[in-house]
Amino acid sequence: MTPGDRPTREDHPFDTAFAAHDFAEVLAVDPWSHVAEDKRDRLLACLRLHSRIRRFERLEVVVREGDYGGSAFFVLDGAVRVVVERQPGGLAPEQERRPRGERKGVLASLKGLLRRRPVRPVESRASTQWTTGHERYVPIVLNELEVDLGADRTARLEAGELFGEIAALGRTPRTATVYAEDEGTRLLEIRWQGLRDLRRVFPELGEHVDERFRARALRQHLRATPEFRRVGDTPGVRRALADGDLVRLFRDGLAMEPPDERLRRAATEAAGEDGAGADSDDGHATALPPHEPLAVSRGAGGAAELVVHRTRAPLPDDEPGRLALLDAFEARAGCPAVLVSTPPGEPPSWLARFVEPDTDGAGRPVWLHAADDPDVLLPELLHPLALDEVARRAVFRSYGRFEWARMKTNPEEEPVVAAEGDAPEGVLLLRCGFARLSQRAGAQERTVGYFGPGQAFGIEEIAHTARDPGRPATLRRTLRALGYVDVVLIPTEVVETFVLPSLAGPEIAPVQAVEEPAAGHGLLDFIVDHRLNNGTQAMLIDMERCTRCDDCVRACAATHEGNPRFVRHGPIHDGVMVASACMHCADPTCMIACPTGAIARQLVGGEVVIDEDTCIGCSACAVNCPYDDIRMVEMVVDEGGRALPKATKCDLCVEESAGPACVRACAHEALARVDLNLADRLDGFFGR
Repeated sequence: MTPGDRPTREDHPFDTAFAAHDFAEVLAVDPWSHVAEDKRDRLLACLRLHSRIRRFERLEVVVREGDYGGSAFFVLDGAVRVVVERQPGGLAPEQERRPRGERKGVLASLKGLLRRRPVRPVESRASTQWTTGHERYVPIVLNELEVDLGADRTARLEAGELFGEIAALGRTPRTATVYAEDEGTRLLEIRWQGLRDLRRVFPELGEHVDERFRARALRQHLRATPEFRRVGDTPGVRRALADGDLVRLFRDGLAMEPPDERLRRAATEAAGEDGAGADSDDGHATALPPHEPLAVSRGAGGAAELVVHRTRAPLPDDEPGRLALLDAFEARAGCPAVLVSTPPGEPPSWLARFVEPDTDGAGRPVWLHAADDPDVLLPELLHPLALDEVARRAVFRSYGRFEWARMKTNPEEEPVVAAEGDAPEGVLLLRCGFARLSQRAGAQERTVGYFGPGQAFGIEEIAHTARDPGRPATLRRTLRALGYVDVVLIPTEVVETFVLPSLAGPEIAPVQAVEEPAAGHGLLDFIVDHRLNNGTQAMLIDMERCTRCDDCVRACAATHEGNPRFVRHGPIHDGVMVASACMHCADPTCMIACPTGAIARQLVGGEVVIDEDTCIGCSACAVNCPYDDIRMVEMVVDEGGRALPKATKCDLCVEESAGPACVRACAHEALARVDLNLADRLDGFFGR
């Protein structure tokens, strides 16, 4: 095949119909309308390749909570409704009309075992599982009677709003369901490869995404980290609640500032105005009762980002009335508000609204009537407020590069995020990616673990210094980026104010205690040196039990029409081989390089799979796979017998109802699929 015969990514745009008039429609909407003239050609080239305009009927689902997605969306015309946590698993199946992708039955699986063809023929498969490609799109429509979801868990997004970019760039599940609320809603869908390119050309877009993460997802990220789960629950906060001292509660307990003269004057003027406030749904302004500002939280630029108001007047009994009052306070102050009502002789009532992760403004109202019980106030109100205060002070950083497949495993070549012996700047959290934990051992470093989302680095040292300021502790370990990582830094002073007071002493290990890894240094070095910590479905083969019969390979080939998807070869540690088979990584870097989005997570189950029709044979995914688990195979692509290279890899036999054929074919139980993220649980397999 000559280079001219090989497809390029320009041959597979997201939508071949994207035209000049579509670009004009995009430029009419913020933020695209502000793009400088000298950058518009680059914007057009990127959008022609990576975007498409889609039209949705009323109640048609755009994205579903829990699904993996590879696109973000801008609202061009009409509106969509964001639904947060309809129930723990998202929308119930009976609430939607959605064809499910079906696994093969027993008869179909048996027929597959009998077919063995060296070259896969052209075929047309019906599937609703792919995250890219409009030719397989099957509309999902909510039932008319099931859309009364409650104002407390939804938000309406109109022209100019962006949603879905956090899940798309992070290759994580969607955290909300979004459906079209208006008939004929038009959305600009941009696949994540385009978002990546746009961030390079337009740095302001990257800053916009970071700020959205801070505002809408960082609190949830902090809540998933054990050290932050009780932020706000401190002895000082409980004493202020017991004493009924609201000023001390917010200013000392939550480290908010006293209001300035401008806020006090605005409160006085608002209370003296007739009908001051925001317009309600019926067109009438909501009057603000007499009130005083108690405390204010300010952002980096000094602007107010949250104001706490106290009023002696009772709050409305009905939810629409309370929300209208809250809207009026927020419109007047230009920022979110917390209302505390303290009628004489009654316990206080509390009203606030919190933005949920990745929901683009979907507010969750908190209404606590006559509540002075700390066990009620802390989880419902004060803990989220404290997390928001921590998030406002967080710093975002990035290390390494996406092209980590070409990085050597020598630790000295991995970017240092924090170095052993340095004073901690604060607690480090990973927003995405993985990092190596190492310690000096003589002239070398030895791996003591690896670090991923949900863990906190540096808190033991900060706690030690807070307990004994005369002997400040330095970092005991070095943190190195394995490829590309996004880091969230919670500065030391924020940790000392919000986190340490909420933790009991035994919850933080003494800084002198250096834990011995449960899996052993040798196993951890093996896993991290080979970057295997990314694998969630690694194929492990017990070489003592394996008889080298190759039944596993033959079963894989028979299941995939003569094209085996793995090689029984790979690195070995302690008698266990990690075979060359796709591990369906927690952070699949192969997806980063694909120019067409042919390799993607399935909507159900999260397996990383390849759409053969969209694959252009460019080898980008194979080159970018750090484990060489993707192979290029010549396949017939048309009725004329023309063959082109296509990327193939293990798909965990997603179409087989009984699961991976390789595991089922092993008569000696020598083969298993294992999550290597759980290094402390691997001893049982490696030492059995």
